Amino acid sequence: MDCIAKTLAAEGPPGIFRGLGSTLVREIPGNVAWFGVYELVGSLFRNKDTGELPSSGCIFAGASAGVAYWTLPFPADTVKTRLQVMSGQRNPGFMEVLRSIVQTEGIRGLYRGWMVTALRAAPSNAAVFYTYELCLKVLTGPEPSEVRGHPQHDTQSAQVLVEMDRFVAQSGSPSQETMTQSTADT
Repeated sequence: MDCIAKTLAAEGPPGIFRGLGSTLVREIPGNVAWFGVYELVGSLFRNKDTGELPSSGCIFAGASAGVAYWTLPFPADTVKTRLQVMSGQRNPGFMEVLRSIVQTEGIRGLYRGWMVTALRAAPSNAAVFYTYELCLKVLTGPEPSEVRGHPQHDTQSAQVLVEMDRFVAQSGSPSQETMTQSTADT
């Protein structure tokens, strides 16, 4: 709380949000890379007949996703960090800090610390995605063909949801018996 009070006293409310734009510049492409690489690498390991992703494939895809998350937007993270630790009356913008880093340290300056970050990201994201897939199996069934409510992994579930929406639109709220019958029919 002391930090917040001192920041507000010295810089006003904008001081609290210093680096927010840079965080968004990092987060948006980072998350695109994270999920995209996980799905892409996971598809290379996924069993074509059953749709199952073996543990080794999940771990490798998760590790790859973590490294991709930090590789793509790392320069934005470097700029964000520099902006957040700056103090004083004058707060330069994202592009000004970016130019300053490139001019004084070169492109390598934008990636200072990347190796340590990537080495940390690989095992932690492997664990995140492994846990996600494990929970998905525990909560929805072991085979993707048995998944209910996760259309990304099962087109049959997506079809059931579409049919339920159509039924509700035509006749009002379905009873539990009707919903159970609709699911059993597919």
